[in-house]
Amino acid sequence: MNTHFLKKMLSRLLVIGAGLALLGTAAIASPVILDWRVLGTGTVTGTCAALTPGCTSISNGTVLGQHLGSGSYTLTLTTGSDNSTSSGSDAKNSLLGLCFPANGTGTLTGANANTIMFKTVGWLCEEEGAGSPYHYNGTYRNFMGTGEFANVVGGGSLTATFETGALFPATNHTYMKIDGTINF
Repeated sequence: MNTHFLKKMLSRLLVIGAGLALLGTAAIASPVILDWRVLGTGTVTGTCAALTPGCTSISNGTVLGQHLGSGSYTLTLTTGSDNSTSSGSDAKNSLLGLCFPANGTGTLTGANANTIMFKTVGWLCEEEGAGSPYHYNGTYRNFMGTGEFANVVGGGSLTATFETGALFPATNHTYMKIDGTINF
């Protein structure tokens, strides 16, 4: 065999090998994005018995979630004001329940006591008129964690219902669901 041909063949194999090594490194270094779902139930307190601008809804309870196990949660939401209509009055749904933009923070504590903190933004709306149960529909972003979740990132949707007000004065139940992605 000719040495020129062997040198050419060897150089091509080295280039292919180096390319495969880089590709393997890139695949290992890329983040692993995992599907994530957390379900929670708890109680609600705060100043949102009837939704008003600036009221705060505080919910605490237990959760069960992928990559988290069973644990606990806190969720604090504060309403803003909605002056989006031409008259400047608050937005109402078809049953005269008020809707306000809201934002807040939450903490999930897993079975191993490690935590995930998130920020959320969305809308808090009454089912019907003043004092009726209300709902939160929003998005969230994980921004900090502890322990195995120290480098947590991810985001998705966060929904919650709050049984409070005149129709449920003794229960104050909350039901929460987080859907999205997580990497830690």
